[in-house]
Amino acid sequence: MAGAPALHSSAETADYIRPQIGAADREAFVILHLDVKNQLLDVELHGLGDVDSSAVYPRQVFRSALLRNAAALIFCHNHPSGDPEPSLADRELTRDLVVGAHALGIKVLDHIIVGRGEGYFSFADKGLLDDYGLAASLGHVQEDPRDYDDEPIDGVGFADPGGRSALRAATRRNPRNLPCPTCHEPNRLTPLDRARGYQCDACADRAEGYGD
Repeated sequence: MAGAPALHSSAETADYIRPQIGAADREAFVILHLDVKNQLLDVELHGLGDVDSSAVYPRQVFRSALLRNAAALIFCHNHPSGDPEPSLADRELTRDLVVGAHALGIKVLDHIIVGRGEGYFSFADKGLLDDYGLAASLGHVQEDPRDYDDEPIDGVGFADPGGRSALRAATRRNPRNLPCPTCHEPNRLTPLDRARGYQCDACADRAEGYGD
């Protein structure tokens, strides 16, 4: 793209994308394709959704990236509600895209969510992309129910792999050794739990109204 900017920070990216989708009344998912110097190659409107979701197809995302010879990607979308805080679906989508890009040797530099105001959410700034990339590189993205350890840790119980707290369990390959992002208590989450944006069971129970 002639005259395209080089994007070196989440703030620069948010300022670039906000005028294009920040005021939209539907969710728009945009992909920024970049070269090895983070120079913008192309801006792709991948999909338009409704007021609280948009359809994203990883196969098409990576097909577009390969056709454009992109070395790196930045994903952007808006929240018409104005609140840029990511939903669980946003976190899971970002995790899946990071894992897919890792397999193809493409960098995911960030996923930016903008609202109607000046605020934005950056997955990179919050350290989530590093967690997702670690999970991908360690091969801990696909759980095997046989790996689940049925003993609670530090007195905090958890559900079986198919239960309400699915994936918030300790695994033999993937020990529960990271702090909860909500209560900050140590040894509450596995690396994969953290990468998927989960809380510990105690915080999740409080959020869902259990045990009150």
